[in-house]
Amino acid sequence: MIAVSSIVILDGAAYVRHRIKELVRKYGIRLHEVANSSELFTMLQKKQDEISLIITELELDKENGLEIIKRAKSRGYEIPVIVLTAQNKKDTFVKSIEAGASDYILKPFEDDFLLSRIMSNMKLEDQNGSAALGARRVYMDFNKYISGELRKAEKGNYSISLIMSVINKDSADSGYGMKAEDRLFGELYSRINSLFWDTDIFMSFGNHSYIGVLPFCTQENTRVVDEKIKSLFDEIQTTDDRFKDYSVENTFVTFPTEISSRESLFPMLTDKLRAGEEI
Repeated sequence: MIAVSSIVILDGAAYVRHRIKELVRKYGIRLHEVANSSELFTMLQKKQDEISLIITELELDKENGLEIIKRAKSRGYEIPVIVLTAQNKKDTFVKSIEAGASDYILKPFEDDFLLSRIMSNMKLEDQNGSAALGARRVYMDFNKYISGELRKAEKGNYSISLIMSVINKDSADSGYGMKAEDRLFGELYSRINSLFWDTDIFMSFGNHSYIGVLPFCTQENTRVVDEKIKSLFDEIQTTDDRFKDYSVENTFVTFPTEISSRESLFPMLTDKLRAGEEI
């Protein structure tokens, strides 16, 4: 049986809150609804030990969801945050990572798909000790992690590269639902992840994207990584028709060749991604 835990949600749409409440209730998970950041932080203060996940929209009445995430992180709340939004712009996606979000899910969503992401981010287990619903994500405050890795690279005088891989859908309808597509990308993730060294971090983030940190990877090395990923993807496409309607796009930012500080990392990544607006 899944252990009792709770979620706090900040979303102006009552139907979204009700839908998620019904979705998690059968697992014994409580959903606390808050209307603004003041209520959110009051709830976190009262029930910090109970709350395992925050879900927030970005477009809130009179408030900005990204700023709320930043405030939560600055106050020391080490709780995963799922951004649940209709905003599918790449710069907003990157800003969510920078703010400290652990996942980014687009509306509209399928119930099973969202439930699997909720379970994954809450790190819940079933009675057999297995991660609920086969979840494959590990919670990490990526912004905090990359800041630490950049400090190490600066002190050690070595290069470090950030990679974002986005799986693009080449046709309007691939014929897959969100949950089926998530499983598909899970298989792809395992294949791509096998290309990296043990010292590298490569993780799923968002509906169809991955983000990673590659210590000791120079700008020249990123070209090799890019070629390896694309070559692997081409190989997969020739043997598996499920991937025929997709393509992979890799974007890299390298320290210290292209940036000199963490503050310039995400703006640089955003600029490089701007060629294609939707994620």
